Amino acid sequence: MNQTIKHVDVVEDRLYYMDNLRALAMLVGVVFHASLAYGPLMQNMWFTASGEYHWGFDVFNWFSHLFRMPLFFLIAGYFALMLLQKRGVAGFIKHRSMRILLPLLLFFPLLLWLVGLSIAWALGHVEQLSPVMFFIKMMSGAPNPPEAPFSSMHLWFLYYLFMLVLLAALLYQCKVFTWRIWSWALHPAVLLLLVPALLSIGLFQVPAPHPAPEQAIPQWWALLFYGLFFFLGGLMRQQGNTLTTWQPYKWLLAAVSLLLFVYFYQNLPKVISPQMAMMMGAGGNMSWSHFPVALAESVVALYMTLFCLLLGQRWLNGSNKHLKLWADASYWIYLMHLPLLFMVQFYLMDSGWHMVWQFLTSCVVTLGVGMLTYVLLVRKTPIGWLLNGKR
Repeated sequence: MNQTIKHVDVVEDRLYYMDNLRALAMLVGVVFHASLAYGPLMQNMWFTASGEYHWGFDVFNWFSHLFRMPLFFLIAGYFALMLLQKRGVAGFIKHRSMRILLPLLLFFPLLLWLVGLSIAWALGHVEQLSPVMFFIKMMSGAPNPPEAPFSSMHLWFLYYLFMLVLLAALLYQCKVFTWRIWSWALHPAVLLLLVPALLSIGLFQVPAPHPAPEQAIPQWWALLFYGLFFFLGGLMRQQGNTLTTWQPYKWLLAAVSLLLFVYFYQNLPKVISPQMAMMMGAGGNMSWSHFPVALAESVVALYMTLFCLLLGQRWLNGSNKHLKLWADASYWIYLMHLPLLFMVQFYLMDSGWHMVWQFLTSCVVTLGVGMLTYVLLVRKTPIGWLLNGKR
């Protein structure tokens, strides 16, 4: 009996499905960024927009967009509380500074330079430029070209994640996670009804689909939206593994999400104009007619995040050398993928290939080169130790 209990404790402490889902959320981000070039919504705004597009790409883009990063932040919150319980506040902040803040400070200038190089190459070599690239080329020839606005690019998630880390340390120090009131927070009636209402407060401030908060000044709607998922993950850790009782309802969560996504998708604009992009970045000034859309976004975000956790617990709660390799490599691949992806898609813009082949090629090359560089140049080097710890 004691041996059985010990085995269960070890399995619960090492939640492989959480590791695997976190890696999957990052790797799907590579596919998401690749597919933006071939969906109609971003044709005016994405650097590598091909001019050839299909609505199917947008269905994948904006459905996955609603829950991919919420899933990541919930898992991050779960592991944050685990680390706080094991290392204490000081050890936790030191550990998270090494894994989050230092990579942000080191990789941001490098990636900014590499993305700039890829854009400069495209301006000089690509004939069939996207609308935004054509605009950049036209502006670069002006006497006093405007400065490009600040963008943290895809590294915005590290920026917000570290802010939430500091907040979690403060809440843990104040023993907020142990308040008895939270024992009812994971009750289905509360979780499925109250949490989407809270999430919609943030999403109501920005048009749909909600933008990446890439600005230097933190956006409060993003802190509220992603912070709620982060806090929810911490509560799940504090209250114990509560997912098992949800397993019978996972397909109901998926069905409701799909129905609400149909409504959400029907209310999306056909294409994002530059004026709408400015509005998305600024936030605010939304009419009340936008609230049902924001609520639908919130429900899908929560329900699909729970569905992914339940599916992961059922099918991904194990480890082998291949899963472990992809889980370890996912952080590096996501950090470095954007300039490589841009370069591949820029090169393919004049190829004449069908957009499906361009999309598949850009995904395979980006993921393949990312994995190859991880194995050969990163895995057993100080960079690998920085990102994943010393094995």
